[in-house]
Amino acid sequence: MKKIFIILLLFPLVIQAQQRTPATQRSISFTAVTPPSHKEGLLFYNTNNKAPSFYNNEADVTMDIGRELWTPVFNATGSTIANGKLVYFTGTTEGTTNLPQVALAQANAVSTSAVIGYATHSIENNTSGYVTTYGDVNGLNTNGITAGVPLYLSPSSAGDFTTTIPTAPNSIVQVGSVNRVDASAGVVSARVGGVGIRTRRSLNSITNNATHTGSTVETVLFSLLIPANSLGLNDALQFQSFLYSVGTTNTKTFRLYIGPTANTTVGATLIGTYQMPATTLSAGFSRRICNKQSQSTNNVFPATQSANSEDAASTSARTATNINFANTLYITITVQLANSGDTGACDNAQIYINQS
Repeated sequence: MKKIFIILLLFPLVIQAQQRTPATQRSISFTAVTPPSHKEGLLFYNTNNKAPSFYNNEADVTMDIGRELWTPVFNATGSTIANGKLVYFTGTTEGTTNLPQVALAQANAVSTSAVIGYATHSIENNTSGYVTTYGDVNGLNTNGITAGVPLYLSPSSAGDFTTTIPTAPNSIVQVGSVNRVDASAGVVSARVGGVGIRTRRSLNSITNNATHTGSTVETVLFSLLIPANSLGLNDALQFQSFLYSVGTTNTKTFRLYIGPTANTTVGATLIGTYQMPATTLSAGFSRRICNKQSQSTNNVFPATQSANSEDAASTSARTATNINFANTLYITITVQLANSGDTGACDNAQIYINQS
């Protein structure tokens, strides 16, 4: 009788233990529905978009799982960031939420060209929100744009896109394409995250011959503009040109400078030297100056060593130049003849920016 009594007492515990043992769930079947009212944490199969959808804390948006990627951000710009505006990280983190702060991106400066995505809803000032880095952004004005045409970050209108490829010195940042053309219900397919930034772009050039003969005093051949903020923290500037001479009596020394004023070496920093031998009639001339985690910390191949390219070997240390590329600058090339009867010349000069 005692054994039966003990078994009866233990039987409910066995039943409870069996009920608490989780079953193996191999699949979940959702009934396709039109989007229901917003409720944070709700997961459903969206019959409109043919994808599983999820509601988070933001009632204005719906995450279509497998079709888009978001990142949380914070707006401290002082104004609302409208839906569909392109943004970049400002480098600041909001203290309370620990979210990265964003502002409107623009292709007119390297520092504001590093697009992370589109605001996927209007983000009010001093609030957090979400940015689409990949996938569709809805409710935009895409009227007048052909579907499938590549879009680029605008250099003239902050936060906007354009179908026109920006010209130098602006950055070229491809940010997706239009999926649906409509004045208010347009859809853009976002493809951003730095992938579209061209890593090498032409900044300035001159194709005309610049020649000098006669005086043996160092003489400016020409200058090329380097707009302010053309180089970012780890970018490099590349100068390439073609040199030639007339007369083989003596050497011709070409020098390259970067300074604040065009057509003068006053206040300029020497970044390259090449002494063309007397019998040499043509040669390329190139130099590269590289920023090191700062717009004003940079170095070059030994500036006073004669070489027509920075690819040459040297027993000397690099020259620390510390030129501040946050300022408007000019790159200037000069020639100094050893014999007044000779001619030194430069043409087909080009400045490139190698973006990190």
